[in-house]
Amino acid sequence: MTRIFIFTLLLLIYAGIASAQNLIARQNGGTPHFHTELDDAVTQAVNGDTLYLPGGLYVLNVPVTKELHLVGEGHYPELSRVNGTTIFNCGINLKPGCDNSSFHGLTIHGTIMANDDTLKNITFMRCNLSDFSYSSSVEGSSAAWEYCRFIENVYRGYNNGTYKNCSFYNNILQGFFYGNPHNCMFRNNIFLVENRYSPYPFHHDLNGFAIGSFNRFEYNVILTSSYIFDGIGNSFFYNNLFVGSPTFDQSSNVGSNNLIEQPFESIFENVTERAFRYNYDFHLKSNYSQEIGIYGGPSPWKNGIPFNPHIEFKNVAGYTNADGTLNVQVKVTAQDR
Repeated sequence: MTRIFIFTLLLLIYAGIASAQNLIARQNGGTPHFHTELDDAVTQAVNGDTLYLPGGLYVLNVPVTKELHLVGEGHYPELSRVNGTTIFNCGINLKPGCDNSSFHGLTIHGTIMANDDTLKNITFMRCNLSDFSYSSSVEGSSAAWEYCRFIENVYRGYNNGTYKNCSFYNNILQGFFYGNPHNCMFRNNIFLVENRYSPYPFHHDLNGFAIGSFNRFEYNVILTSSYIFDGIGNSFFYNNLFVGSPTFDQSSNVGSNNLIEQPFESIFENVTERAFRYNYDFHLKSNYSQEIGIYGGPSPWKNGIPFNPHIEFKNVAGYTNADGTLNVQVKVTAQDR
């Protein structure tokens, strides 16, 4: 208990210093370093470093080529009103060497790019994300995501690439998978599509590029009404909620205990369109099992607040008392990892 308290206290000190001076805190072990530029912090970091980013706008021009852990202030404006949200006005370029990296509590407006290799054990958690894509300098090959974890994120764009043995838990997906998920677990997600490219959650083009197989779908809400399995085969669907009426032939796709033909208007407490809005309430109405959707399962939705201690309320008196003391009120919350 003492070690946990000390660790939490150190995080608060680093975060407090960084937020007060708009500095990026880089920490590994017990020694903090402070930077004014994100490029400088990433360049000087060594494998295993954690970067704490206060609220603000950032641009990252250098690739991530080592194991790094980037932690922001969260992406819900109302819940991050003290320190602000952490926004990348750019993408992130992930290159060989970045295995085991993680990204928490960030809004990323640009494309997250996988380059030239299979990226392993990458985690994106409680982020607001745009597009995922890949680039390869070797003709005929493509980068892949393997054993990666995508937990409690908002996806505004598309996912383009190959995913092997990855897990997708409690995400809200406004875009679709223009890629190849294989042996992946999709649990407690909400698939909101229709979207800007296709009415299908998993898009399959004429060249067969976007084919996924041997995946498991459990306790998801899938809002598309037609061509539900376009691009998905040999997969398993259990305990999902569908607006459409999927047919399980028990040879290509197997399903059981799924709810089908559910009216969109009857599903959520307060969602009026197939889009993510911060003021929407994605809790399912009481006539549905609360194990379905983003508030069920092993990682219930936390409104984009990362695991580090988070200043929820701060009030500093404008004057000192007669004895010279200054009244300060601070409310701090922390989420589970």
